[in-house]
Amino acid sequence: HGLAFLVTPVRGVFHNLAVTKPADCRALVDACVREFGSIHAVYANAGYGIERSALDTTDDDYRAIFEPNFFGSLNIIRPAVEHMRAAGRGHVLLCASCLSKVSVPFYSAYSATKAAQAHIGRAMRLELAATGIEVSIVCPIGTKTEFFAALQPRSGRDSSLVQPTPDAFKQTSEFVADLTVKCLRRPVPEVWTGFRG
Repeated sequence: HGLAFLVTPVRGVFHNLAVTKPADCRALVDACVREFGSIHAVYANAGYGIERSALDTTDDDYRAIFEPNFFGSLNIIRPAVEHMRAAGRGHVLLCASCLSKVSVPFYSAYSATKAAQAHIGRAMRLELAATGIEVSIVCPIGTKTEFFAALQPRSGRDSSLVQPTPDAFKQTSEFVADLTVKCLRRPVPEVWTGFRG
């Protein structure tokens, strides 16, 4: 006697796109539906940070950071929700950061974009409640990614002046991913990544 297991490998399709371009985002959503037959969830996670005082951040800097962080979220969510409405189900997630709730010095531009994401996420949750579409906001604390390394050249500051999140408050991207998947399985309005958050 023996046991047989049928293992279906997870399949992914990758696309190179700019979230600042609505047509690129629509093409990605359409490709997902074409490849997999539907779209179960969309996760608006693109963005970057800048470390500069609120008054030293130029209007152009503020506009530039809002393009991917905020408008990029809308660009990918809008076409995904069209398919979700037709299916009567789906899940929208926005990576809004703990800084969507609490601003820290020199991160006003980043915090503003994340607060905007959190506000539209909460509004969408109420607006879509009767459609079968869930909306969740993910609020991680500092995560071990290339965020701070990429932040330094944009900030126009010497790297010795950049104050990254202390190691005691950092977590792995896998940890955040696990909590996000848990939210997909059992939707909640907000995901906070642990006690420290």
